[in-house]
Amino acid sequence: MRESERRWWQRTRQQGVLLYVLWRGVLFFSVPMFLFVEFVLKHERLPMWESAALWVVTGAIYGVFQWLTYERRYRKALAERGSG
Repeated sequence: MRESERRWWQRTRQQGVLLYVLWRGVLFFSVPMFLFVEFVLKHERLPMWESAALWVVTGAIYGVFQWLTYERRYRKALAERGSG
């Protein structure tokens, strides 16, 4: 993890996991994907509200995995920095 990325993650993690998941997972992942699938690909297998709900859940899961990935990388960087 680069120093700039470490500093960014320190600031980001202070805001908490819920805010991160809502912004990064739901807003910046789910919403664009929902719009793309519904209006560009014109996916019609599910009613729009079911598709929207599915994308919100998918985005939340994506956000949690991203949080855990950054947290693991951050802790590893701190451990390497402390031992190095």
